[in-house]
Amino acid sequence: MASTAPLFKELEELIEAQSYKKALHVTFQILAQDDKDPEALHCQLLCLMHQASFDEALALLDKRPELAHLAYERAYCLYRLKRFDDALRLLRPMTEHKAKQLTAQVVRRRRRRLRSGCLTHGVGVARAQLFGMGEYEQCSSVYEDLTATSAERQTELLVNYAASCTASCQPERAMRVFSQHKVRAT
Repeated sequence: MASTAPLFKELEELIEAQSYKKALHVTFQILAQDDKDPEALHCQLLCLMHQASFDEALALLDKRPELAHLAYERAYCLYRLKRFDDALRLLRPMTEHKAKQLTAQVVRRRRRRLRSGCLTHGVGVARAQLFGMGEYEQCSSVYEDLTATSAERQTELLVNYAASCTASCQPERAMRVFSQHKVRAT
């Protein structure tokens, strides 16, 4: 069996150059030599994700038990496929900063989708929207935690936090967010 070292070197160069389609091809070459190589499988997954092939990435995650530990990546794929409830089920127990940030994005996008569905599909979706009203408060809490624990004051975090406060009928809390972080309207 030939060594996979030159292929991994090529793979690294392609990923650094953001040539994900070519990098994906190299992962297949590596896996042809060792079909359980965890690094090649992870790179294959990331290449699929960078190409927005989220259905294929989920299929890979389902097919390969070696990737079962990659719950964040699975949640991200579900989010991008607009399977918000499935993504939230995976994200809620996670405590990492990036998982909390993705949770807040999923809640916000799910909310937006429910709201637009309410306008086009009538009362049934309106009830679902009212049932989910508490999620804006949850979203606000997640953003509050992120802005309190984040070393840098990321503008996107602050804006999303204020938007979730406003959406949960707490405009005073939204104003407090901006005043606490000394954000001025321009």
